[in-house]
Amino acid sequence: AAAFLFAGSAEVIASLWNVDSESTADFMAEFYRQLGNGTSSGAALQNAMKRARASGRYHHPYYWGAFARFIRV
Repeated sequence: AAAFLFAGSAEVIASLWNVDSESTADFMAEFYRQLGNGTSSGAALQNAMKRARASGRYHHPYYWGAFARFIRV
């Protein structure tokens, strides 16, 4: 994430550890759906995490806790 921020990106959403591909695809689909509805990236990330926690399949933090938002300061 730091390399992208130093290169000029305003923010980066990244995973802190390897996460199951299927759960990541579902998580990111929700994240981008939220963004498409005009939700800020921070709120979209939080909402995607809430949805994953509420699901029966991906409720464990392994599936959603890895994702973080990094911003340039």
